[in-house]
Parts: sequence; structure tokens; C-alpha cells
Amino acid sequence: MIARYGSSNGFGWKENEVIGAQVISLPLSVPLEIARREFRTLLIYLGIIFLASLAVLNLALYLTIAKPAARLSDLANRISLGELDVPELPVKGRDEIADLAEAFNRMRRSLVTAMKMIGDQ
Repeated sequence: MIARYGSSNGFGWKENEVIGAQVISLPLSVPLEIARREFRTLLIYLGIIFLASLAVLNLALYLTIAKPAARLSDLANRISLGELDVPELPVKGRDEIADLAEAFNRMRRSLVTAMKMIGDQ
């Protein structure tokens, strides 16, 4: 380039001289279609993340609240039907469900003691 046009003042270009031109034309539909496709992909990923989060939350609630409450309900039903030799509920953790299980176990022990006292008389 320097050999052909020289080393000063823009390689020897003259005013109004066309050195080269390149025009690229792209229809607007192409970038819009790319944007739509990427937006759909983003929505699909967000939906998958939402459903996965919902499933994990549902599992956590089941394991920490629903399952222990169902066990407690089952033992309460068995005791109410006169089955006093049911085992105590295992108390795990320091949350409200653990407090409820501990209170239930205390109530069961008191009921067994009271029934023994009634039976002795």
C-alpha cells in the first residue's frame, strides 16, 4: 500500500476519489427472526428452571412438613382407636414439627400412665 500510494496524507488519495466501497444489505427479517428464536430459547430455559425449582421446593416441603405430619396423624388415629402400644415418634431437628412430635410423645406417655392408673383401680 505504501509503495503504491506513498507514505503521506492517506497514501496519496485524492479528494472525491473512490478507493473502494462495500455495501452490505441485510433484510430486517433476519435479525428479527434471530431475536425471536433467542427469546423463545430464553423463555424455555426460564420455564425449565422454574419447574425444577418448583419440584425441589415441593419435595422439600413434603419431606419436612407433609410426611412428618402424616406420620403424626397416623399415630394419633391409632391411639384414638385404643392402640396404646404404638412407638414414640422420632424427634429430629429443632423446628415446629419436632416440637409437635415431642408434645405428642409426652401426651402419649401421659395417656398410657393414666390408663394404667385407671386399670389398677
